[in-house]
Amino acid sequence: MNAGTDSPGITPQALSALMKEMQTWSRNSPPNGLPPGWRNLISRLTSEGMNSTTAEAWGSYALTRFRQISERPPAFRLLHPLESDFVGPSAHGQLLQLLSLGLLDPEECDKTIDATAFLPRLPADENDILNLAARTLEQSFRAHGFGKTH
Repeated sequence: MNAGTDSPGITPQALSALMKEMQTWSRNSPPNGLPPGWRNLISRLTSEGMNSTTAEAWGSYALTRFRQISERPPAFRLLHPLESDFVGPSAHGQLLQLLSLGLLDPEECDKTIDATAFLPRLPADENDILNLAARTLEQSFRAHGFGKTH
């Protein structure tokens, strides 16, 4: 990559891999240092098209968010009756999982739900939520200063 260019964003497949790895981290005792399986996670993210620096940044970002969420009770989000027309039951489960892992905060969850209104078909399913959540996370990741090479 050239200096000053954007690095590739997180794909829904990479987000799914990240979620699977985070599920192995214990909520009661977040890993100190690098968690077991860290190298496997970075390898998986690079196989999804990220360069190793970006993969490590995403892994670190996820670990930081996981540690923050482990210090407070898990988030839960009920859907407003109008939102349930946009988000199917399996998609709602996917949102709850993203919240409980700390990958989405409540505001990002709302943004993801709002984005479902622009989908070509409703209600959104799990794959739609992964796609929309990946976009939302990419925006948050960049807002925190990640995602650009210097």
